[in-house]
Amino acid sequence: HVQYRLTRHLASAYGNLTVCGDPDQSIYGWRGADIKNILDFERELGGERPVVVVKLEHNYRSARAILGAAQGLIRHNLARKEKELIATRESERKVRVLECGDENDEARSIVEGVRDALARGLTPERMAVFYRTNFMQRALERAFRLAGIPYQIVGGVEFYERREVRDLVSYLRLLVNPRDDAACARVINVPGRGIGAKSVEELARVAAERAFSLHALATAPEALELVKGKARKGLEAFAKLLRELAPRAAGPAEDALAAVVEGTNYFAHLATGDDAEAAARVENVEELLAGAREYDQENPQGGLRGYLEDVALVSDVDGFEEASPRVTLMTLHSSKGLEFPVVFIAGLEEGLLPHALALDEDPEAGAEEERRLLYVGITRAMDELTLTHAKLRLHFGETAWQTPSRFLAELPGEWLDTPSLLADEESDGPVFVSEEEESYGELTVGARVEHDHFGYGVVEGTRGAGASLKVVVHFASAGTRTLMAQYARLRVVRR
Repeated sequence: HVQYRLTRHLASAYGNLTVCGDPDQSIYGWRGADIKNILDFERELGGERPVVVVKLEHNYRSARAILGAAQGLIRHNLARKEKELIATRESERKVRVLECGDENDEARSIVEGVRDALARGLTPERMAVFYRTNFMQRALERAFRLAGIPYQIVGGVEFYERREVRDLVSYLRLLVNPRDDAACARVINVPGRGIGAKSVEELARVAAERAFSLHALATAPEALELVKGKARKGLEAFAKLLRELAPRAAGPAEDALAAVVEGTNYFAHLATGDDAEAAARVENVEELLAGAREYDQENPQGGLRGYLEDVALVSDVDGFEEASPRVTLMTLHSSKGLEFPVVFIAGLEEGLLPHALALDEDPEAGAEEERRLLYVGITRAMDELTLTHAKLRLHFGETAWQTPSRFLAELPGEWLDTPSLLADEESDGPVFVSEEEESYGELTVGARVEHDHFGYGVVEGTRGAGASLKVVVHFASAGTRTLMAQYARLRVVRR
């Protein structure tokens, strides 16, 4: 608002003030942007001289269905100026809405959509994936890495390159390999223990002279003679922590990571920063814990060492050419002003989009800003748009049933394409039995099944029962996978 007042004052001598803007794209309220600047412009200046309004309604970017969905959505906002979006580009494609099992199924669905577009001749840089919050990157990055599809993070850093993630992974690396000097140097003063850079340099120098690892020297009694004051107490605390954590190296990944988070009081360490930034970092730590739990469930024998090998596989950037065309991954906020022929928007669920924090202070205003945010994302798409949501999502350490976003119900059905999850029983193809019809009774050893993304496979085993039933399936194209029956959408082939 201050910028508006200054601009108006500068133009007051002649009264010739021209502004260009779209109240439907005001998405930076959390940075101080005030939608009232443009909504109240006519009223504020109308008393001085007539205000001429020119509506720019012809849209040269997005196809008709995309604009139809966007306009149907944004008309649910009250704080706006009505305009009619007029499409100048035609397309037979409608907006796809995909329901996915969980965040990993969602990521695989998006990757499959990218593969399909690549097969049709589109190049990676013509595609983008948007999401509401950064923690959602982990599942997406993993899916892209394992599929061998190059991508880039715009407006942020890759999940495993984030400071808090690198801190905690370094602790885990140190547990598995005490001779990892780089990991030790990174975390010896994280959280702050008063061990400054000069103390670390001295310890590293002595360790090199004696052919010790930094870990070995830091945990040895003589190391206390090399440092003084607060650094000495910090080094004692660090050595004590490593001794307490050492047994976790032989256990599951989630247990080791949880012990590191608790032993370092890492959440309290994060709380010392800016509130918004701290909340995002906490989300990233929770997502790292979720990934460790997921690994343990899928690889019961893998342990911490196997988990770190998996992290190294997913986070290794050596196989990606810096200059090669890449799919763009970014937050919805970062997407403003950009355009892509093919767009995927992930996480259309209550609590994510609209985000729970946006609804806390003023639910009505918060919902309107979140709706504008989705409107911005939708109108970045030129030719093809896919919206995804998950039935289950692992977030803040809990696997919870998700409610589809209210915004999905606000999209006009005439512009949507919502694929059926089951095959048409009247077709010439195989006839399937859904879980709802036959419970999980037919998911027995030897049963032939089909999965949306992995294709045909054979059930090799089951664990648990009811809602906790896990099915081990060997797929011809994807190898052996362990899936939760309640949301894997496995279909038993009868004939």
